[in-house]
Amino acid sequence: MKGRAVIVVFGALNKMFNNIATKFNSYTAKIGGGDSLKKPPRAEQHETAKSLVGSFLGVLAISTLDEFWLRRDFEHSFLLIGSIGAAAVLLFSAYKSPLAQPWNAVAGQVVSATVGVTVRLVCSDVLSIEEYLQKPLAVSLAIAAMDLCDCLHPPGGATSLIAIIGGADVKAMGYSYVWCVGE
Repeated sequence: MKGRAVIVVFGALNKMFNNIATKFNSYTAKIGGGDSLKKPPRAEQHETAKSLVGSFLGVLAISTLDEFWLRRDFEHSFLLIGSIGAAAVLLFSAYKSPLAQPWNAVAGQVVSATVGVTVRLVCSDVLSIEEYLQKPLAVSLAIAAMDLCDCLHPPGGATSLIAIIGGADVKAMGYSYVWCVGE
């Protein structure tokens, strides 16, 4: 009886490891461009030029507003957060993507920032939940909220996370942070 149980356990473990190995091999093949997935075609030079100029001007506009308007009151940048760089890639290079459309770009950032600030305030002030738990909670709730609002925008995940990990100035902004990222 013991021998049979051992065989069943080893059979189940073998099947599990084979499944993991198959998935790993499939994943590594995808990284290399195989497994029926092809790299996107290289952008034409005029498209690259438009992306370069558009992203430069867009980030320059935000940087100028940040430098000459917000920085007079705060020590750190608020408009230029990491997710703005990711949004620039979507908006200026992958602008045909459904995730880069105006509704997704603006509403996704606003929804995510609102979720991030709410998680930080409720979890810190009301529930006394540690920050290391707030981080995944903010990102996962932001994804769910964007899905429910039909405004999924990948940089929004970073926007909600920044509301948690941002410095003292970001935390002092409270819901004003939402207004800054919704620009």
